[in-house]
Amino acid sequence: RHSHKRARVRRMYARVGVGAHPHAFLPSSSRDRLARRSSASRHPRVAARVAPSRRHALRRRRGHDGSEDRRRFVPASGLGDALMVSSQTEAIGVTAAAFTPLLGALGLFIWNKIWTGDAYTLNLVKCSVGSLGFVFMGLCTRGATWLSGADDVAVFWLIVSSFVGIVIGDNLWLHSLSVLGARRVILIDILKPFIALIFANLLLFEGIGYATVLGMCITLAGVVTVALEREGDAKERMDGRGESPGGESPGTVELSDVAADDGSELLPADSPRSGRDGVTAVTAVTAVTTASTTEPGASSALSDSRMRWGYVAAALNVAFDTWGTVLTKAHGVGLNTWEINVVRFGFAALALALGAIFRAYAQPRIHATMRRRREDEPDFDDVEDVGWRRARGWHGVKPGGSNAFRLPNLTRSQWGQVLMGIMFTTFLAPGLGNFALFKVPSLAVFSTLMCVGPIYALPLGYVIKGEEVSARAVGGSVLAVV
Repeated sequence: RHSHKRARVRRMYARVGVGAHPHAFLPSSSRDRLARRSSASRHPRVAARVAPSRRHALRRRRGHDGSEDRRRFVPASGLGDALMVSSQTEAIGVTAAAFTPLLGALGLFIWNKIWTGDAYTLNLVKCSVGSLGFVFMGLCTRGATWLSGADDVAVFWLIVSSFVGIVIGDNLWLHSLSVLGARRVILIDILKPFIALIFANLLLFEGIGYATVLGMCITLAGVVTVALEREGDAKERMDGRGESPGGESPGTVELSDVAADDGSELLPADSPRSGRDGVTAVTAVTAVTTASTTEPGASSALSDSRMRWGYVAAALNVAFDTWGTVLTKAHGVGLNTWEINVVRFGFAALALALGAIFRAYAQPRIHATMRRRREDEPDFDDVEDVGWRRARGWHGVKPGGSNAFRLPNLTRSQWGQVLMGIMFTTFLAPGLGNFALFKVPSLAVFSTLMCVGPIYALPLGYVIKGEEVSARAVGGSVLAVV
């Protein structure tokens, strides 16, 4: 049978001007072995006898459903791995990941200094509005087949990624930003691409070359230069006006954009820390600060404790946010970006709403119970005003009150501006980011590109606010881009 086949091959090659097939020059034993290997690889029974370890490797390389053959980075020993991002799909993914921080920075500039509520309520509003947009886009793009490819396992892990990355991670980041300031938070956030490199290698089996790691370090060095330069300029401007200095996160979030979530909304109206009934919050903070100066040791210990917890919150945010991204990339295969985001942000909105209800109804009772136990102690010294004693059974909004979702008092134009900013920061940016997540072959490269928000803040600040751009910031931008 093989001799007749070789004869047909010779005749075919003779028609096109080729003397003989290359296999024709091999010995007969080698030709028979090649023929058996080619026929066995196409036979279904032989394919079914593949070792389980190889089947697992093929399944891991193609995705959890075996429907998509994705390229993976492999360890490289030289500079040749810099040319890995060569295909059109990967180039589109890198471009999308690079422009995602631009959308977030643009949205934050749109609603700058408009929001006056606390950070928790802001996160709740963002997730709720973004979820509605994702539902609309999912129905428009998939129609009746919307979420048809989402099995129970994928939905479960996407919910876990939402809980660790959005519900916990975002609130930890906002807390660390208010305690540590932008400068320290930026330095800790720079560790995120390297944590992503470790997680991707352990959980996604992604490799990366030395040249790519070197490029990541250069890019992040430029980002740190720009971010710290802008934070220092903002501090000088705020100090010159005699106001408390504010900072900016790597995503250009200013501390003045959201009110500090210090729990003052849970206190009674006549409490010294409440900002209602003619007693401003600034006056209350000043009074508490003046009273605390009588005990400098206790104040210093409290400050050190807050700083330590701020560093812990920033480090946990880096770990949780990276873990959430890894879970999304591992279990979001087969879903488009709108379907992934509606699961993640929808669950986050639901969890934050339940947390707001807990803050309004359960937390005041817990505070009251803890205070009654403290009063029963023999060494308890009540040095606070009468308002605290009158609020022993309350310590917050009344049961059944209307402060479960404490929204700020904004005008229609201000709400429109806030919603426009949310459209960029919580709708377009996550949509483009999750699209790029499955196009960029390396999670570490993706995380590096997501850290370039301060680079875009330079031209936006110059065009929108007229802010001056220093030569150091321009040099850092050039270093990051190159």
